Amino acid sequence: LDEEEKRLAAARAAAAAEKRLSNTANMKAPDVGHVPKSKSSWSSESLRMTKPGSIEYEEVAGELASWANTVIELSLKSKEGQLLVRIDHLWYKKYVVLDDSQLSFYSSKAAAGIMSEDSDLIVLTTSCSVRNTHQRNTFAVEHSQDESGGAAGASGGATVLMARSEKDMQEWLVALNAHISASR
Repeated sequence: LDEEEKRLAAARAAAAAEKRLSNTANMKAPDVGHVPKSKSSWSSESLRMTKPGSIEYEEVAGELASWANTVIELSLKSKEGQLLVRIDHLWYKKYVVLDDSQLSFYSSKAAAGIMSEDSDLIVLTTSCSVRNTHQRNTFAVEHSQDESGGAAGASGGATVLMARSEKDMQEWLVALNAHISASR
């Protein structure tokens, strides 16, 4: 029974890792310089076919866990840059910093890290979500009013942001989703 529990746990970890990757805007997993040694794939289906307790099983499960933790750690790095933020139907340039599951808005890069009347904050919790909007390079961070801390453009519980490019937007989406997932 103990081996069966291990097999199920490894299968759940594989499914969770696959789901986590598919939830990050279908982006390719970062190259972490780690190539699996085993010839089997990391799908939950191949783990079911591997005999529990075998060296191959333990190797695949260990490599999957290591790879998943590395992906999560890499995606939890802080991110910062200039984005446009929609406030009352107008767009404003803001310097945005994502760190420790907090999204902070500043008037400029020089003002970053210094909380003032110009700066705003969103605490990313499990009730937050991120979604693409229908505008080019634009996405929304949805949050409850009490999480906004007076955040820029926080009316209706959503802050709408625009990145400079599709690539930049995808990077923000991956980073935001990782920080939201880590708060669970």
